This record gives sequence, structure tokens and C-alpha cells, in this order.
Amino acid sequence: MRYMVDVIGTKPVSKNFLRMGDRVQDARPAFTKILAYIFDVEKRIFSSEGRRGGGSWRRLSPSWTERKSELYPGETRMGIASGVLYEALTQPDAPHQNIKLQRQQLIVGIALPYIVTQQENRPVIKFTKKDTEHMRGILSDHLMSVWRRRRRV
Repeated sequence: MRYMVDVIGTKPVSKNFLRMGDRVQDARPAFTKILAYIFDVEKRIFSSEGRRGGGSWRRLSPSWTERKSELYPGETRMGIASGVLYEALTQPDAPHQNIKLQRQQLIVGIALPYIVTQQENRPVIKFTKKDTEHMRGILSDHLMSVWRRRRRV
């Protein structure tokens, strides 16, 4: 049996959990918690302008700063122009998400053509070692709770 968390749009952040018990069949409760954690991480990345997890986003060019102020008056937050990407990465059921939450797999994708350019210039999808450990812990706790619950039967 294989459990995977995969983030599309960057190098996969995948963790395979092999041989965690033949009885464990449905990890959707854990994946729901992991998805909420991913949304929270993304909010922190945007609010810190990329500083979360090391480094900062490259400053906006003067030409883009001027153009952005014309296109999106009043929007001064870095990494956010129209807000579409921010919402897709931070809000459940937002437009442009391609989320597949299945019994043994969670896939998170963003269907926006500029996500690759954004990721190359100002990475919005970046997980620290602590993040992957936390997500692994969520899944591990779920697997252990299912294991304990089923053994009592």
C-alpha cells in the first residue's frame, strides 16, 4: 500500500508510506488535515513575502511596480496582483485548483498559466523539512489511530 502527498507545479514533494498495515484503506481524513496545513503554509509564505523557509522574494522591478499600480490600484502586497493565485493556494474550493483527495493519494495542482513563472521567480510553493515532518506526522497519527481502532475489534 502506498500513500503519497504530491504538489504539482514544482518538484514533487512526495512521501511514500509503504507497508503501514494492510488494514488501512482510507487516508482521506489525514489528507484533509494535510491540505488545511498546506493552505496555512501558503498564507504564511505570502504574508512573509517569501521569507518563510529562508530567503525573500526578489523585489519587484520598477516597471512592474508601475504597471501593477495601474492594473491593480491599491494592491501593494508582493506576490498578489489580482488575488487569483493567492486564493487558489490558500482557500478551500477556490477557482483554478486541481485537488484530488482520494483514499490513498492527495494531489494539489494549480491550473494557472503563470504559476510556473511565479514559482521560478518568487517561489510560492516551498516546504521546509519541518513542514514535511509535520505532514508525515499527520498521516502517521491517522494510520496509528486506525490501526489501534481496528485491533480492538
